[in-house]
Amino acid sequence: MQPLCSANCLSMVLLIVCVTLALNVYNMRHANKSMAEQYTSSNSEYVDAKTTLTKCEHDLKSQETVLGEVKVAVDAAKKTNSDLQKNLDTCQSELEKSKAEKEKAEQEKAEKDKADKLEKEKAQAEDKKDEKAEDEKEEKAGDKKGEKAEDKQDEKADEKKEEKAEDKKEEKAENKKEEKAEDKKEESVTKAA
Repeated sequence: MQPLCSANCLSMVLLIVCVTLALNVYNMRHANKSMAEQYTSSNSEYVDAKTTLTKCEHDLKSQETVLGEVKVAVDAAKKTNSDLQKNLDTCQSELEKSKAEKEKAEQEKAEKDKADKLEKEKAQAEDKKDEKAEDEKEEKAGDKKGEKAEDKQDEKADEKKEEKAEDKKEEKAENKKEEKAEDKKEESVTKAA
């Protein structure tokens, strides 16, 4: 009887096992090489990512500091703007008040001028009436007092001229006083503004 495993069979089995082992070793080395390449590439990518991360963090910190400075500047600008707006509002209210006061003063001046004109016209009308009455009296007494009446008329005419000149001087003085008062008011308004 022959043995179950002959030498040829055993050598064939060993050959197959050796070939499979060699194939496995080759495959493992090939896989190990590709894994090593992937590891080195991923490692380099990791280093690059880390450097970019540090740069980004540094940029972020600098941008945060700049943003804080900008916020402080914006807050200060808002505060100054609010102060300027308050000053502008107060100036506008004062300007409106001064305009109203000026208009009121102008109206009062116009009313005063009208009243003065009416009084002057009444005085002139009364003077004319007095002159006519005196003329009539003088005509009646003209024969008796011919020369005296002419002298009196001349004196009265001179007196009236002098009165009119004095009235004009007083009016000019009053007008100048009113203009000075208005100029002072306008200067005070412009100074306050």
